[in-house]
Amino acid sequence: MLYGADTSTNIVDVKGLSPSMIKPKVYKFINALTNISQDYYPESLGQIFVVRAPTIFAVVWRVIKPWLNERTQTKIDIHRDLGSDSVLAKVPRANLPAFIGGGCVCGGGGERGGCEKESWLERMYLDVCDLGWNEMARKWKNSLINGQISDPDPQLRELLRTPAFQVQ
Repeated sequence: MLYGADTSTNIVDVKGLSPSMIKPKVYKFINALTNISQDYYPESLGQIFVVRAPTIFAVVWRVIKPWLNERTQTKIDIHRDLGSDSVLAKVPRANLPAFIGGGCVCGGGGERGGCEKESWLERMYLDVCDLGWNEMARKWKNSLINGQISDPDPQLRELLRTPAFQVQ
């Protein structure tokens, strides 16, 4: 979220999500993140668009949905396709990533788009994909301990203290 913004609108592309990615530690991570978001940033979420949701996402959603309060649940819009019409009703085309029909290819360009600098959460997600859960958790905890993360977000500090990040 940009400094000074009241709410954020997020587009989460879950294309390629497979059952092998759904592990207990992933659920712990999502649970910790949703609890921190609802407890410390209750009104900062404007809307989440989950796009390219494969069938397995329905199973994931059934587990995650009860963790969210009803108000938060109403802010999540799930689509099997790109959901372009719904997203365009909320976000100007110029600010949307190119893969969803927008004109934005900044912030790394390519399919991922991203008109803002990548957040720590996006970098963490990419590390999970590249390294696996345990290696990602070690990398992030060590980076915080060794001072490699300058001025960390309080939400990130809190997340790294949760049981999901207790790796051996």
